[in-house]
Amino acid sequence: MFKKIFLYIKFFLIYSVIILYSLEFLTIIFLGKKYNLATKTFDQWRYEKSLEIKNFDMRTGVQAFIEEKKKNSNLSPTYRFSVSEWHLDAVDHQNKIRNFLNNKIEKKEIVPFKGPINKQTLGSGEDGHRRTTYNDKYGFQNPNYVYQKEIDIMIIGDSFAEGVPFSEKDDIAGRIRKNGNLNAINYGISGAGPLLSLAVLSEYGSFFSPKKVYYLFFEGNDMDDLITEKNSFLVNYLSDYTQNLYKNHDKVKIFLEDYERIIYEILPYKDKSNRIVKKTQNKFYENLKEFLELSSLKDILFSRSFHSFKEKEDPELMVSVLKKMKKITEGWDGEINFVYIPSWHRYNQKFSFANYSYKKKIRNLSSLSKIKFIDLVEVFASQNIEPLNLYNFGLHFNDKGYEIISNTIVKDF
Repeated sequence: MFKKIFLYIKFFLIYSVIILYSLEFLTIIFLGKKYNLATKTFDQWRYEKSLEIKNFDMRTGVQAFIEEKKKNSNLSPTYRFSVSEWHLDAVDHQNKIRNFLNNKIEKKEIVPFKGPINKQTLGSGEDGHRRTTYNDKYGFQNPNYVYQKEIDIMIIGDSFAEGVPFSEKDDIAGRIRKNGNLNAINYGISGAGPLLSLAVLSEYGSFFSPKKVYYLFFEGNDMDDLITEKNSFLVNYLSDYTQNLYKNHDKVKIFLEDYERIIYEILPYKDKSNRIVKKTQNKFYENLKEFLELSSLKDILFSRSFHSFKEKEDPELMVSVLKKMKKITEGWDGEINFVYIPSWHRYNQKFSFANYSYKKKIRNLSSLSKIKFIDLVEVFASQNIEPLNLYNFGLHFNDKGYEIISNTIVKDF
């Protein structure tokens, strides 16, 4: 009797293993990634892709800044406020920046969101080109002449809104000014989550009273950023809190000068911001390891978006943020629109439940907030181009990608 039961269990386990690995094999063949990153890290793949581009600038951020600073005395380090550990780790050595920011926050002193003021900065160079960008009199990526007339459009959000890796001439706002005959300002900040975007709108929006505000939401990490931000002073912006950054120009300037001094102190240390890695892995070993771990099958079945929001995510808080944004813009009879930015990884997966589920949940949050939802997934699908070709090495958009987005906003306006 027991031998028979044991035999049944044995056959069940054997058949289960065969079925699982057969499904894994079929998943790799038919539903896997268009760019198979299983054999290398994402950064290694980026490095190999960069070799296809002539004159690709392989300098690290620090190397490029030191060399370009010698040629341009008006070049300054970029300041972007962030509570994200990832962004702080990219530049913060010996916790000097963390300590500086925490000290300001604890003393309830001015903490601006972007800088420097009226100076040039150096772009990320993720596409192999290091661009010089101009920051305006408020520290954001705009030419100062935009403030000489009525503002039509204000762009807020993270690095996609900021237009990385392009300069003020070719970011989304710049393209709108150039091609749409509309006056647009760029108030995007790399690393910004929903609460920081709300804070920017709260501090500056009413002084410019744009006819329309476009909040660019990135599906890749904005809900995660919200969780980090809600444990910071940024959560105060859900009320009528303000630092009066627009009026406290002198204090903002002093803060940015102190920040720049700290950056020059830590500049000689190893730069962690350059993420292109030359080393390659043993392909056979990595392929075998991924296969035995059923990685492709798990990637399909257990993606974050197949189920509900992550346990730590806070959709109710997101609705509160959006409703506050709407209330602020309605204060000057303006209008806010929600622009959904798809991740490169969405298109690198031949099939994923994430393509259908996550966006639907975010759209519902926008609907609950009574804010118009502009779906770039649908916009990209309507173009006669493979969506993967709108991105730089799996990161931000390239020239064509930003062109489509700016045209979409102009058309909506």
